[in-house]
Amino acid sequence: MNALAVAQTDLEERLDSRQEIEAACERVYHAFKAYQWPAGMEHMADIGTGLAQAAIRASSRRSYLNVPKESLHGVRLDVGCGFNKQDGFIGMDRRPETNAEIIHDVSDLPWPLEDNSCRFVLLSHVLEHLDPKYNIDLFNEIWRVLEPRGKVMVAVPWPGSKSGYQDPTHVRSGFLPETFMYFCPDIGQANTNPLYNVYRPKPFKLVGTPDIMVGVYCNVVLEVMKRTEPDEPMLEIPGS
Repeated sequence: MNALAVAQTDLEERLDSRQEIEAACERVYHAFKAYQWPAGMEHMADIGTGLAQAAIRASSRRSYLNVPKESLHGVRLDVGCGFNKQDGFIGMDRRPETNAEIIHDVSDLPWPLEDNSCRFVLLSHVLEHLDPKYNIDLFNEIWRVLEPRGKVMVAVPWPGSKSGYQDPTHVRSGFLPETFMYFCPDIGQANTNPLYNVYRPKPFKLVGTPDIMVGVYCNVVLEVMKRTEPDEPMLEIPGS
């Protein structure tokens, strides 16, 4: 098998671990290096080995699971867990060195999880690192992976707070509790929440605002609104 065929075979495979990815890239690298290219095409060896080396460097950014996929049901998911994964949670982070069970970039949708596979999602100090124009898609994805009556807890800095400004990777300084009303069709006092009708994402309802400290941080808990049984009609969205 020539080098190009090796490259196509190895790089088109769906590989589930970083070690397998790196091994496949190494095989491509050595195949390109060893192949006897025809006269006038010797430069292909340099091109091929360069591509293989780039793939090896990129392998740490590929998604893979450190646990069997079939075990990822009814889990509590710590999204963007970093090096501080919560006890009893399955971690998801793009950095392999965090030892998260799911190595995946949070902003890369969809996540490698089945529908209704999570009973709780923790989003602790993640949103302020992400491009806000994708927040609607992100919460739609959280809605997808949460089981009926599942909950998501979001922890974010308060706008203008020191913690909001000090991190060099933050793309915005914070969030208000009202930010999350854009995901809630019913605010309990009226039939229609006008903020929800701006974007009309997948529906949640606000069930708690624990540990809000004005000027420092904002925590909210949302519960997913979806069917509890396959033949049950979708929960009514006020104003729809």
